[in-house]
Amino acid sequence: MVVVLAAALGIGGACSPERRQPVSAGSPRPSAARSTIPLLTVVEPRPRYDEARARYEVVRAAPGKLVGRAPGAFVDDVALRYTVRTRTGSGSRTVRTARRIRITGGPFPYGDARVLVLVDGRSVGEGQVSDSRRTLTVAVFDTALVHDGVVISYQIEPRSPVTVGALRTGG
Repeated sequence: MVVVLAAALGIGGACSPERRQPVSAGSPRPSAARSTIPLLTVVEPRPRYDEARARYEVVRAAPGKLVGRAPGAFVDDVALRYTVRTRTGSGSRTVRTARRIRITGGPFPYGDARVLVLVDGRSVGEGQVSDSRRTLTVAVFDTALVHDGVVISYQIEPRSPVTVGALRTGG
C-alpha cells in the first residue's frame, strides 16, 4: 500500500511503478508508466452516539411536536440526530425519537441533589435542572411509558415524591 502510494506520488522510489527502469527524483516519468490509480476514499467514523449523549441533546433541543400536557408539565416528541440502541419495557430496541418531559415551577435544587422524574411512580430518569432553576427536564426513550392518564411527579432524594398531575394527550 505504501509502495503504491509512494509510486503514485513519485517520491522515494528507486524505480517506476512498473518496476522496469530506474527513476530519479527529478526526472519526468516515462509515458508508459502513466497509469490510473484509484484515489483512496477517507470515510469519517460516525461519532459515538450513546444513550447519555442522546439524553443530553434531547434536553437541550428545540421544542418538538407536543404530545400532551399536565398541570405544571408538558411532553413533546423530539427527533434524535442518530438512532440509539436502548432498553425498553419490551426489550432492547433502536429508537429514533424521544419523549421529553418538562416540569415547570420550582425552584428546583441545583448541584449535587438528585431529582428523579417519575411516571406512575416509576423513575424514568434523573431530571436536568435549568439555569433559572424553574424547569426540570428529562428524556424518555421508551415512549410507551408516557401516555394519556399517567401521573407525572418528581422526587428530590431522599424526600417523598411531589405530584405534578395527570398527563392529557392531544395538546
